Amino acid sequence: MFFLKFLINLFKPRNWGLLVYMAINAFFFTIVFEYLLQLVFKTTDIMWYYIVPVYIILLFIMLSSFGENIFNAMRKMREIPKNSETEHIYELFNEVYSNAKKNNNSISNKVKLYYIDDENINAFAFGRNTIGVTAGSLQLDDEAFKGILAHEFGHLYAQDSHVNLGIMATSFSMQFAIYAVSLLFLFFTYIIDIIITAVLNKTNFGKTEKILLFSTIVIAIRSIIINVWTFIGRVLVSIASRKQEYKADAYASKIGYNEGLYSALTILSEGEQTQSFVNYILYGTHPSTDKRLLALENK
Repeated sequence: MFFLKFLINLFKPRNWGLLVYMAINAFFFTIVFEYLLQLVFKTTDIMWYYIVPVYIILLFIMLSSFGENIFNAMRKMREIPKNSETEHIYELFNEVYSNAKKNNNSISNKVKLYYIDDENINAFAFGRNTIGVTAGSLQLDDEAFKGILAHEFGHLYAQDSHVNLGIMATSFSMQFAIYAVSLLFLFFTYIIDIIITAVLNKTNFGKTEKILLFSTIVIAIRSIIINVWTFIGRVLVSIASRKQEYKADAYASKIGYNEGLYSALTILSEGEQTQSFVNYILYGTHPSTDKRLLALENK
């Protein structure tokens, strides 16, 4: 079911750039491995019997609770324990959780609250069952804290992170394919070097230097392609993410936390550094806080 919802979300108009990016990744992955299998095994049947199913299974894993747990471990997140010291935090969390469920019952019954040791004010939603908050967020007043929680439940409701997970999975496949091609070139270069040395019965420094230069060029080209392609993916994700933020803000407002979120964003805007237009376009995953505040004022 979650995979079907992922596909439905992916085909929404706001994600067209991500859809194209994923399609190109999958196409390149298929073409590269079809060529490699034809070269090594003289057949491409294994591609459809094994490689493609494995690719799909890996995508399923990335989108599953297991993939979610892997991400949580990578981010060094800890589930906030339920005890007397965290009782008030969970009172606020459970209130927002309850209102989110009343608004839309499709939100998971297993959402957990995680903690990251970071003094900056930040929070995020991931997968279907994860909401994370930083140490800085826990210093907010109750209404502001509930506001950012409501915003993150908006992301869970829209399943925004599923699309980002899909992008990560296909991006990894693209990088894997590029590495495979470069390693193939380096392998043949190494074989040629061995043959030249064996035939001449000595090391031919001129040939060896050219081979080393060729290997260096291959590695450099590989790095450039991967960095450029990752950069393009980051830009597309940033554009889609900014649209997601407005919708998550609207969701928080809808379930009754407009003022709390406005308060939290006001605090954020006070410590926000002005970034250049270029940096905003290329790296900003959130709209400017001032624009988000203006949108909330109109709710």
